[in-house]
Amino acid sequence: MRKLDKKNGKPDPNGITFKSHIDGSMHYFTPQSVLDTQYQLNSDIMMILDDLVALPNTKERIELSIERTTQWAKEAIKYHKEQQKKGIGLKQNIFAIIQG
Repeated sequence: MRKLDKKNGKPDPNGITFKSHIDGSMHYFTPQSVLDTQYQLNSDIMMILDDLVALPNTKERIELSIERTTQWAKEAIKYHKEQQKKGIGLKQNIFAIIQG
């Protein structure tokens, strides 16, 4: 996974706007949309969206990243459980991202 810098990615409380380094197109990823993509790909192991920051960085930005990633993980797990009740993703496993 590429680290997002300010020219390629911009996180907000709900997700990340990402500019493709391939064609410059813009994409918006949320905790739910990344799982939807992985459901469609039938991934065995699905990863939760995380707010990756380049290091070194400020203590405040790192704390925000941890808070945001934790919130997105909670949203993704809730969404995954809801999807499983609908029969989606029953054989797919969900994992959190751990940086460091």
